[in-house]
Amino acid sequence: MTDSLIEEVRDLRRRFIEASGEDLDALAQELKRLETEFINREGRFAGVPLELNAELFPAQTMQPANAVVEEVRPPSR
Repeated sequence: MTDSLIEEVRDLRRRFIEASGEDLDALAQELKRLETEFINREGRFAGVPLELNAELFPAQTMQPANAVVEEVRPPSR
């Protein structure tokens, strides 16, 4: 028994790898391009509301109370 979501993710992963010619550098560049496209809400991400960032990337939307303290604080487990 397989989960359809897992199969969809695996299919997308296979397609990304094939599209890059199995070149990891090309794959990394493509993923970075997609990330930039998402951040700038361009192309396929043009209609995605900015409010969705907090749900998708909660660690990036949280601002530390004191940046100096956060630099020396050990990572949480």
